[in-house]
Amino acid sequence: MKLDNGKEIGVNRLVACSTDPSRLLLKLIGEEHLEPRIVTSIKKLEWGGSVLAIYLALDGPVEYYAGTEIIPSTQLHLSPQTLDFFAKIFFECRGGKLPSEPLAIMSNDSIAEPKPSTNG
Repeated sequence: MKLDNGKEIGVNRLVACSTDPSRLLLKLIGEEHLEPRIVTSIKKLEWGGSVLAIYLALDGPVEYYAGTEIIPSTQLHLSPQTLDFFAKIFFECRGGKLPSEPLAIMSNDSIAEPKPSTNG
């Protein structure tokens, strides 16, 4: 792989990148270095919505207004759960616009983690 500054980096099997596949393959690596079937497949990709994630390290469990029965859930939808709401933001996103209201989801992934073993 050749960088913009001319430096070359040898790649044998894997390229890890934090950009989307289209930009990585078609722009950064370049179509000329790929098999035509891969280029065709990448150009057919249709993208979904994006996610803004904020991860917090808390010193204890979150207390919910809804009570303790929702604590075992790994995902909580904080946005209105109506078909009209989802249809509106879907239509806006598919039209290339930012949604007028966010689809807020709170993940509690740690609830699904296995408990540490107490065996030495």
